[in-house]
Amino acid sequence: MAACSSAGDDCPGGECYPPDCPDRDCPEGSVCADGACVQEVCLGVRCPDGAGCAGGQCYPKDCTARNCPGLLEVCFQEQCVPAVCVGVTCSPGERCAQGNCYPIDCQSEDCPGPGDVCVGAVCIERTCLGVTCPSGQGCAGGYCYPGDCPEKICSAEGMLCINGECRDPLCAGVFCRSGQECFSGWCEQPCTPESDDQFCARLGYDCDPVTAADNCGNPRTVDCGTCTPPDTCTGNHCGCIPVTCEEAGAECGLFFDECESWIYCGDCTPPETCNESTNTCECASHATSACYQDNRYWYDACGIREELREICDYRCEADACIPCVACTRYGQTCAELTGGCTSECLSECQTNGDISGGSLCTEWVLADDCGARGLCCDDFYGCVVCR
Repeated sequence: MAACSSAGDDCPGGECYPPDCPDRDCPEGSVCADGACVQEVCLGVRCPDGAGCAGGQCYPKDCTARNCPGLLEVCFQEQCVPAVCVGVTCSPGERCAQGNCYPIDCQSEDCPGPGDVCVGAVCIERTCLGVTCPSGQGCAGGYCYPGDCPEKICSAEGMLCINGECRDPLCAGVFCRSGQECFSGWCEQPCTPESDDQFCARLGYDCDPVTAADNCGNPRTVDCGTCTPPDTCTGNHCGCIPVTCEEAGAECGLFFDECESWIYCGDCTPPETCNESTNTCECASHATSACYQDNRYWYDACGIREELREICDYRCEADACIPCVACTRYGQTCAELTGGCTSECLSECQTNGDISGGSLCTEWVLADDCGARGLCCDDFYGCVVCR
């Protein structure tokens, strides 16, 4: 066995190799050859073009559905895996990296790339596990790339400068078929952003600005419009909020609001009743009538006097006009204050002597006594005393 000049060098096949490369740690059973970690069983193995060595055997570097972009990856069972992971079986939810099994996702996040593993609560592309890049660079596919391009800052968007362009590290070295593009390491049909209307409809929002990811996964803010009155916008949804009785100024009864809803506002306290046209508690007009100052007046249901109902010629009692007694003698009229009869003298006496009288008749006597007393006699009404 050859004596290696550097302490710690391995000597597989009689040649000396560093156990690790300058920019990365090599897994157990591998050494650093030509700047890359190579399994010891693959040293000296010459595979045809388009193939790579894993476990001492040659495997295609690319799978049928996609190429394998990572450093020293090969296609094993139609999956791109690091050569050191060929033949390693991991439990469900785990993936091999550096010959060991790691969780596919972290507890706090799902790892997006097809070759990502969770190491120390951080998602890492497995070909970059153990790789230490110079300051200002980042690892993608097992290689180190600048964080920024000469004319563009890529790192601010979580990208690296790959072949002069800012690219997703998970897409480094990935070649997609015609019409496809790489997204997080996967080849997919390019996404056509939805319209603003489609964005709002997909999310089920009706109004006001909405910020969310669109159908292509890109953050986007869209104004989803306004509501048609009487609807208002609440939580980006249009809806009609029924008014309260207080807001509508309704004291009683039912009313139909702008939301096409029936709102019940209760009953009035008697004697008030509900005016259904105005939804207010009121005292009904012309509920009763009663005497006031010897005339009849209307009163509402609450006892408040309203307008005059009837003028009484004599007086009013028990909500009824009382007429004068019937005056039957000639020249008598009704006395408004007493309800009795008064008489006025005739302008001239008739028959039986025709004695002219004065202006006021104060006594009625029998007709037989007229002449004897010098009274004015009327054949029909009797004698009238005049003075």
